[in-house]
Amino acid sequence: MRVFFLIFISFLCASSHSPAISAPAEDELTLGDGMAAYKAADYPKAASILRKYAEQGDVDAENIIGVLSQNGQGVRQDFSEAVKWFTLAADQGSADAENNLGYMFEHGFGVLKDYDRAIRLYKMAAAQGDAVSQNNIGNMYYAGRGVLQDYKESVLWYRRSAEQGYAKAQNNLGVAYANGRGVPQDYDQAVKWYSLAAEQGYGFAQIALGGAYAEGRGVPQNYVQAFKWLTLGIARDFSSKTDFYYRGEKGLSIVKEKMTDSQIIDANNMIKDWEYSHKTK
Repeated sequence: MRVFFLIFISFLCASSHSPAISAPAEDELTLGDGMAAYKAADYPKAASILRKYAEQGDVDAENIIGVLSQNGQGVRQDFSEAVKWFTLAADQGSADAENNLGYMFEHGFGVLKDYDRAIRLYKMAAAQGDAVSQNNIGNMYYAGRGVLQDYKESVLWYRRSAEQGYAKAQNNLGVAYANGRGVPQDYDQAVKWYSLAAEQGYGFAQIALGGAYAEGRGVPQNYVQAFKWLTLGIARDFSSKTDFYYRGEKGLSIVKEKMTDSQIIDANNMIKDWEYSHKTK
C-alpha cells in the first residue's frame, strides 16, 4: 500500500450599592484593548481601536492593521492597504511585517510579484530569528523562486525554523527526509518531524504521520495509529482540499478495511483523548 499521508471577594452588604459602570468611550480604549480584541478574534473592534495607534506610528498596530486588511477581517479586504501598513511597520524593523510584506511580494498581492524582493524581506526577518520567515526562505530554495533551487539550503532554513517549534517547518523537514531531498533519505527522521508538527495540530503532518504508520515507514506498522492520525488530519480546516488531502481520505478508507471493530473503537477513543487534551492546553 502506498498512501501518504484559562477572588475577587465580594462583600455583599445590604446597605451597599455599586453604581453602574459604563463601558469606556472608544477614544479611551488603549492599545492593549485593541491587541486583546485581536487575540479574541473580535476583528471589527480590533480594527477600530488599532487604526488610531497605527496612524500614530505604533509598529505593532501598523502590522496588525495590515493583517486585517490582507484577510478582510473587520475591514474590507484590500491588499494595497495591507502593503501600505506592512511597509510602514517593516520600515521600523518589525520582523513580522518584513515577513508579511515579503509574502505579498512573493504572491503578487497588492504589488507586482517580485521573488527577489520577497526573499530579501524574508532574510531581513529571518536575521531577527523569525521562524515563519525562515520557513518561507526554505520554501523559496526548495522551489527555486528568486534563488537557484537548492534542496540542501532549503533544509538548512527549514531546520532553523523547525527547531524553534514552527509546525509548518517541522512538516517540511519531515518531507525532505522522507524524499531524500537535501538530506539522505531517512524515514525515522521524517517521522520524528512529522510527529512534532502533528502534535501541534498541523493537518498535513498528521496525514503524513498516518501514512507512515499505515505503511510501516520509520515506525512499526500500526493501523490504529494510522487511523487516528489520518482521521485527525483530514478533519483539519484545509483552505483547499488538495490532492494530499484526498490521498489521506483514500488512505483512511484502505486502513479501515484492514481493521477489526475493536481496533476502530480503540482508534476513535484515542482521537477523542487527543482532541480533549489539545483543547485544554
